[in-house]
Amino acid sequence: MVGGWVVGRRRMATNGSSCGICRDAFVDMPAAKPVIKLNRCGHHFCEDCLERWWQQQKSCPLCRTVFPGLR
Repeated sequence: MVGGWVVGRRRMATNGSSCGICRDAFVDMPAAKPVIKLNRCGHHFCEDCLERWWQQQKSCPLCRTVFPGLR
């Protein structure tokens, strides 16, 4: 998705975490909806939510860490 800015995709997260954008609980998501972890700040988001966010902003939606070089 975004080269070196993503640590990895996971099918599910544990400990009751949720997407910082849509607030869906990761454990309740279907397996087809990947979870993305940003390597600079460690925040997790639904892949679709993060892609939509990055069309407008080149930063983490929660802490506003900037990700230069995103297209």
